[in-house]
This record gives sequence, C-alpha cells and structure tokens, in this order.
Amino acid sequence: MMPESALGRDPPADESNAGIASGINNGVARVAGLLAIAILGAVISAHFGSVLDSDLGQRPLAPAAERTVEKAKEQPLAVPGTGQLPPPEANRVREASADASTAAFHLGCAIAGVLMILGGIAAGFGIENPRRRTEAVAVRGAALSSWRGKLGGLLLRPALRASQ
Repeated sequence: MMPESALGRDPPADESNAGIASGINNGVARVAGLLAIAILGAVISAHFGSVLDSDLGQRPLAPAAERTVEKAKEQPLAVPGTGQLPPPEANRVREASADASTAAFHLGCAIAGVLMILGGIAAGFGIENPRRRTEAVAVRGAALSSWRGKLGGLLLRPALRASQ
C-alpha cells in the first residue's frame, strides 16, 4: 500500500473512499507484477528455443535427441536429461542447451534492468513531494522550557490545510 504522499495527492482522496482506493491500488500493482512475470517468462522461453535451434544447426538429430530437445524447450533454464543419448549427440544437445540457457538468462536480466531504469525515470518525473508550508507560532508555558522545539520563543509547526 502506498501512502497518499507517495502518490502525490494533496489533499488526499475523500476519507470515505480510502479503503476502496487502497484496494484498487494494491490490485493493480499485483496484476501488473503477474503480467510482467508471465510476459518475461514467455520472452525468455521463446529466446531459449530460438537459440537452441540455431546452435543445433541443420545437422539432423536422432529421434531420441529430438525428443530431448523438445523436452528441453519445455523447461528453458533446466539441464536436459541426455543419459539415453549416444555421447556425441548428448554433448551436442547439452552444449547447445547450456548456450541457449545462458543467452535466455542474459536477455531476461537485460529486460529487467531496462524496466528498472524506466521505472526509476517514471518515478523521478511522476512522483511529487509537495512542499509543506511552515509558520511560526508563539508559545508560552513551562512545557517548552527546554531548547527543543523552540527557536527564539517560537515553535515551528506545519501549517494547517484549508480543509482541516
């Protein structure tokens, strides 16, 4: 939940709708996070499959190796099981899968980094921190006889809003 000051609202929304506004804000944030994870996963998976096919090249594979490659595409960042393949094909599939996993992971990190930078830029321009006016108010009494809270006999406090 984001406080009103972080959302740049001054004065905040009507207090009778605060719960609804908070619920909507939380719901939108959660859905956006889920969509980002799903989209990023789909992009990583597609890139993995593309790089794996490219690394394996045009040389044909045995049917067992083809099945292993298809299973590897279902779990992009996992190590494929190549135990049943002949050693030359097992090495070829393992190396291509490792290269594809590395490339897909790097793409995912690059996308996440770009999104973080864009989020920082959007926050830098979009979030306002309104300045509060302060006014000096004369005080009397022993309650403020210490040096704290006083400046030459005056107490500084935030100015009241017109709505208060």
